[in-house]
Amino acid sequence: MSRHVLDTDGSELVVGYDPPLLTFFWQYIDPSHSSDPYGVVAEGGQREGEIETTEALIESMKRETKVYVPWGMVDEDIQKQLEKDRCNSKHRTPLQIQLASIWDDE
Repeated sequence: MSRHVLDTDGSELVVGYDPPLLTFFWQYIDPSHSSDPYGVVAEGGQREGEIETTEALIESMKRETKVYVPWGMVDEDIQKQLEKDRCNSKHRTPLQIQLASIWDDE
């Protein structure tokens, strides 16, 4: 799994690629504005194949309605790195495939 943390004045935007779920993901973390114990205010890419491209990753952040997500921080260099992360990820194991199907059934 790749994970890139971008700091935004007391909050964080985390983006990455999750090979077992075959999806890009993002989390906007701001402990001062969240009741979540980890400070997660909003997130995307939690389901198998939910976000398949970096363009779709940006669009997912733009569509968030609970809070403004600083999607502009995911610049071209970060997008290229995320695509590289996806291309360099290993194939899913049978166990990862089975777990992904269990999560999708919930």
